[in-house]
Amino acid sequence: MSTETIPNEVLDRILHRTLTIPTATFEAWREQHTYATTPTSAASGGAILAVSKRWYDIGIPLLYESAIIRTLGQAEEFAQALHNPRLGPLKLGLRVRRLRIESGYSSLVKILQGAPGITDLFLGLNAVNADTIQGLQRVLKKTNPSRLFLDRLQWSQNLQFEHTLIKALAVALPEWTHLVRLSLFRGSKAPALEYVCLPASTATLNIDGDVLEVISRNPRVKTIHIPKASHRIVVSALQARTDRVPEKLYIGSGKEWVLMVPILGFPVNVIKENPGPLPDLPDKIWIHILGFATEGCAYNLRAFGGKDRLVPANEPINRTRRNILLVSKRFHVRAIFSGRISKYTDGHTRQRLGLPCMYSIPHFPSKSATRTITGFMARICASSELADVVHVLYCEELSEIVPVPVRLRNLVYASRRFRVFPTLVAQLLDNRGSSLQWMEQELTGAKSISPTVFLKLSQLQTMILHGGHTNDGDMGELADALPRLETLGLSTVDAALLDVFVSIKLPSLRSFSTEGANLPTPALTRFMRSHGAKLHVLSVPSNTDLPELLDLCPNIVELNLFDALPPSEIRFFKTCAPHTSIQRIVLPRHTLSAHYLRDRTSGDAWYDFIRFLAACRTQLPALTEVQVGTIVWPVVESEARKSMGIYVAWFLNAEAGLALAGSAGRRVRRFVPVPQSVKKSKPSSTERDVGHNLESSLSPLSTPQDRRLLVGIAGVPASGKSTLAHLIVERVNSSIAASPSNSPGDNVIGAPLSDKPIAAFIGLDGWHLTRARLDEFPDPKLAHDRRGAHWTFDGEEYVAFVRALREPIDPTTASGEQSQVVYAPSFSHEKKDPMFDAIPVYPHHRLVIIEGLYTFLSIPPWSAAAELLDERWYIDIGEDEAERRLVVRHVKTGVAKDLEEAVWRSRENDAPNGRFLRENMMTPTRTIPSIEDPRLSSV
Repeated sequence: MSTETIPNEVLDRILHRTLTIPTATFEAWREQHTYATTPTSAASGGAILAVSKRWYDIGIPLLYESAIIRTLGQAEEFAQALHNPRLGPLKLGLRVRRLRIESGYSSLVKILQGAPGITDLFLGLNAVNADTIQGLQRVLKKTNPSRLFLDRLQWSQNLQFEHTLIKALAVALPEWTHLVRLSLFRGSKAPALEYVCLPASTATLNIDGDVLEVISRNPRVKTIHIPKASHRIVVSALQARTDRVPEKLYIGSGKEWVLMVPILGFPVNVIKENPGPLPDLPDKIWIHILGFATEGCAYNLRAFGGKDRLVPANEPINRTRRNILLVSKRFHVRAIFSGRISKYTDGHTRQRLGLPCMYSIPHFPSKSATRTITGFMARICASSELADVVHVLYCEELSEIVPVPVRLRNLVYASRRFRVFPTLVAQLLDNRGSSLQWMEQELTGAKSISPTVFLKLSQLQTMILHGGHTNDGDMGELADALPRLETLGLSTVDAALLDVFVSIKLPSLRSFSTEGANLPTPALTRFMRSHGAKLHVLSVPSNTDLPELLDLCPNIVELNLFDALPPSEIRFFKTCAPHTSIQRIVLPRHTLSAHYLRDRTSGDAWYDFIRFLAACRTQLPALTEVQVGTIVWPVVESEARKSMGIYVAWFLNAEAGLALAGSAGRRVRRFVPVPQSVKKSKPSSTERDVGHNLESSLSPLSTPQDRRLLVGIAGVPASGKSTLAHLIVERVNSSIAASPSNSPGDNVIGAPLSDKPIAAFIGLDGWHLTRARLDEFPDPKLAHDRRGAHWTFDGEEYVAFVRALREPIDPTTASGEQSQVVYAPSFSHEKKDPMFDAIPVYPHHRLVIIEGLYTFLSIPPWSAAAELLDERWYIDIGEDEAERRLVVRHVKTGVAKDLEEAVWRSRENDAPNGRFLRENMMTPTRTIPSIEDPRLSSV
């Protein structure tokens, strides 16, 4: 079915969902990672508009309805597009309704002048030093949006600019008669404002006066909304205000949500002189209510197992719990300490409902953890009833082991320093297993573990042991132990304990980690042979001496490496067969800093690690990303220029084709600008390998002193031919010049060195036929339209040039001796015609690289030149990727006046030329995969 049969109204709805920026994305407040994890372009939008002219006509208004600008370059290009006379008929500026600008304020005046119909304006107030706002105040007064968003992170590089911008807004706001909503950190005097949204920190900021009072003065303001309250918000103080703030103030999760309630509706004083009876609700409902109110009955094992706390360590949780339990005699605090059983009028005996709220998940404040834990242990030792309601023992602040002296039959979670294993588990009655589901234990110096204790852990899902040993015993009865264990972590355990797990079936095991000074390799081998095929996640040090490790774990998706720095190699990769399942490699203990120059040790380690990964890519076909524990995110473009994360992401992508992600899985999508020193000092593997090969080929054993080494590089348009050629020429010349000796016998080319370059670059574009010659063709229009096809080149002259290069040379001949110089033409993009005899090739140019589509065609007259080349290199790239690059290049360089023409040129001219090359080129001596240079892809 042709897309042209789709009705316009249906196509409009389809394109609207694809091309417009969702409201949630446009209005989202920035976080530290926002800039680095946001793609630099909407290349997919361009591809959609290129489907047909009809799609283009319908899609353009939708594409320009909203814009998010995060870089100086984006701002400049957007401003140019709005004022481009060639795009005037499209009226792009009149289509812009929503504008979000976070950087590039120097172009904001021009943008606002070209987009008079803006209704939603989002301004990021973290300006950089290069930003200026001359004339902005006058333009802002004329903008008159209906919604304004002011966003600011915690710092600013240009406070003077920021203050000037705020003052300009203060002058403009009274002129904005359409403004009905303001989301910001300060108040305003806007005459039409109805809704103001601001955080608690801003609402309580009184440096320049009472912010809430200033906003409430505006009679049109109906709602002052604080979405998330904090300790700064004192409800009773806000309710007691005598101005108009209380009647307009709302606290809650959203404007339209029921959780947003008026401040006057808060029941602050819960102590009543004559309280009535509690609602007659079943105990199950009361337990849920109390559990929610005291944060005591709903535990989350995933939250405990990670870095997130269920309860903030410094908050007065215990005091809050006690106050809640004082509300009713039914769960009075006396029952908490006495453990009494009470009888109700219905004759049934029931526990006090308050017990689980205080003891299910006990809270140990960080400042008094030791004292609180001591008192807690004394109480649960004195009352078996209290011990039975304990579900969680968790405290990060403990530095010493705390033995748990009493059996906790219903314990579900135990953190590292609360020792409950193996003694307490072993004390449980034989007919009842442990309720433990998550357990991390420090067992260094602990007693020997009896293997039979694992039979009582039938509910355990995660077990992490630091240290521990066991005595050999009968393993036969252990086969069905730990049936639900999904995650097993062993650190510095002995071989006998590891063999215990070999004897257990572990049907649910999916994740395994091990580390230590001396890993028991034979026992680890036995473990992997028993359980490796079940694993999806494997965590080990990179120097694990187990050559068959990956072969024994064919299904792992994630490999974690316990290394502080990226390793120069992963030992067990060297001997493994290709692994088709590993999708990501994780360095959980590594941090990528904000400035690569301040972390050269880490930078060098990453360089070696990425080179290693690039060499192993054929062994890891499913690998897509590398994750690190922490990335110090660059929040604006200027920080990206020095960010270690940006450098690593760029190099990882260019060298190994992999993405870089943080611990939350957010991928770095900003590759440019790359630090200048990195560009010069870190050549790609392709560049290094072929450069080294060419240097070796120039030695007297490979190429005689009176001959040149000729290399032809061919590939379809936009495959990266010229980029590779230039980099190799620079690589060879700089490498030879840096040779430590001038002795002919001591350098790679076997000739005296000088300051003259030995490599030269020649582009095939110089052999284009002139426009005058094209006018003489039988069909001049076709000749001009197809300029770039092989028949629009002077193939005979190209062959003559290559033959001249094959003439014997004397490298010691002076450059000025014309008999030894061969001249090549170049191409003037300004004149759009070749320039003859523009590039001299001197005798000291021992290596000549010729780049172009047709450098080694197999048809006459080109075949004569192809046979004279020493090397024929073909750059391989897919057609879709080549078209994407071409469209961007044509629009950016002005070859095409718009996107539609760029797509047409790519499909009607460049693509046929590429297909012709593939069908008619002489067999290459080397095929090189194309990797787009990230420095050139920021469009």
